[in-house]
Amino acid sequence: VRARLEAAPAAAAAAAPEPQSYAEAEALALELCAVAAAAGGVVGSPGDEGEARRLYGEAVALFEQALKLPGDDYDVRRVSAQNSPVGGAPVLRDLERVSFPSVLQRQTAHYNIACCRAKLGDATAALDALETALSLGFDDFQLIQREGDFATMRGDVDRLVQRFRPKGLFKDVSFPEPRGAPGGLEQAETPSLFGVELPVPKLPSPFGGNDAKKETSAPSLPSLPSLPNPFGGLMDGIKKGIDQLDDIVDLKDDTQKKRRR
Repeated sequence: VRARLEAAPAAAAAAAPEPQSYAEAEALALELCAVAAAAGGVVGSPGDEGEARRLYGEAVALFEQALKLPGDDYDVRRVSAQNSPVGGAPVLRDLERVSFPSVLQRQTAHYNIACCRAKLGDATAALDALETALSLGFDDFQLIQREGDFATMRGDVDRLVQRFRPKGLFKDVSFPEPRGAPGGLEQAETPSLFGVELPVPKLPSPFGGNDAKKETSAPSLPSLPSLPNPFGGLMDGIKKGIDQLDDIVDLKDDTQKKRRR
């Protein structure tokens, strides 16, 4: 009974019409992979290894064919409607929509090809297909690490993935939490100017706690040294001149009073 159930999908896939799009070819290839897994998918495991190898080989051919069929992406190009009366050169007038697999579809196809190649025991071809998928932007590194199809070549796969992991500025980026928050910085660096520490008032914690209830006083700033008044001599001269004028006025008043007498 199991043999008949496994043979039915394979026969259906063999009798299916030629795929006309990426989606159709991908669906047929995935169906063949499911049948191959049921037949004893991994090379060297109990089961019909010969049948599994044949099915995985056909699945690879379908995935490769899918890359050449219309897909989710498209472009518009000019096509020749007729020849020019002068010289017979083609005249580009009409527009034609051309469909092709999107970047995501190409990533998926090459990843599936890598899995099938790994099942067939062809580690070199599997790594080449996986490298193509990664170069196209495939970045589900956790899926690659969980993938059981790469169990026999895990070391080579990990080294390949390491080449495409983000590096540099955005690798292991972490930002400290504000002071006072759980797990945040307990003490901040004291600001300084030319090596001299500057006084910083202690502000209440925005996250609450005992510190928020304490009243804080303004910090005392260091007193500035008294500097000499640059206008001191001038002001003293003015004051002395005013005093002399007062004396002259008083003397004049006394003289006038004596004359009146």
